[in-house]
Amino acid sequence: MIPENLVRKFKDKLSDIVKLKLPNGCEWEVHFEQSKDKAWFDDGLDSFIQDNSIGIHFFLLFKYAENSHFNVHVFDLTTTEIDYPSKTSSSGKTPDTMSGN
Repeated sequence: MIPENLVRKFKDKLSDIVKLKLPNGCEWEVHFEQSKDKAWFDDGLDSFIQDNSIGIHFFLLFKYAENSHFNVHVFDLTTTEIDYPSKTSSSGKTPDTMSGN
């Protein structure tokens, strides 16, 4: 779930597909879904999580850039920022725009 205050702030700025970008430049296309009072990332999020070996209790910092783009930093259980994969994902997807579809 995406916090309600962020949904209110960016609701009109987000398209149905957003891009999540890591510091290494890799991007994933993720579907943005919303109902009356809730919002969440859907299709494509699993690929983002798997490709970056994100585990339970990891901390993700999202910063809205513009045009439905988010810069994302990932921190592990020790609150240390992870070593991001190289520009080639383990799933063989292209580095610039990775899609969960």
